[in-house]
Amino acid sequence: MRDCRARGPGGMRIRCHGDFHLGQVLVTRDEGVIFLDFEGEPAVPLALRRLRTTPLQDVAGMLRSFHYLSVSALPDRTTGRERAEGWYREQFGRYLGAYGREVEGLLPEPAPAGGILGLCLLRKALYELAYEIDNRPGWVEIPLSGILALLDAPLPEFGGGV
Repeated sequence: MRDCRARGPGGMRIRCHGDFHLGQVLVTRDEGVIFLDFEGEPAVPLALRRLRTTPLQDVAGMLRSFHYLSVSALPDRTTGRERAEGWYREQFGRYLGAYGREVEGLLPEPAPAGGILGLCLLRKALYELAYEIDNRPGWVEIPLSGILALLDAPLPEFGGGV
């Protein structure tokens, strides 16, 4: 939290999806993208879903989704773990870099944005942990490993140059 706060304030607030993940999009053969859901998180009251927030909330949702995909695809969640984590880190960087290039100039400088993104990633992973405890206890390890990684690693740098 201190690392996030030290990066300073910044960023615009917009209406966000609130539950953006890989299951919400389709990629077509010609590499177009189709969004399937505009509802947001159904467990959140509509009034809260209408509030403006940082677009990095949806970026964090997609990044966490890459983590879920990499770990849940493992046969026993241990065999190939290092390879899965490597794939996740690669996709993390690719997505963040592409997003940063598309919105260059709309977000704060990389350091504050990285702090906001770090908080959004932690918030999403904590939400996932509560969800898995309630619905799929056998999957608790996925968000828990994401939380531990966020606590152990430096916050991501964010910007068009990623």
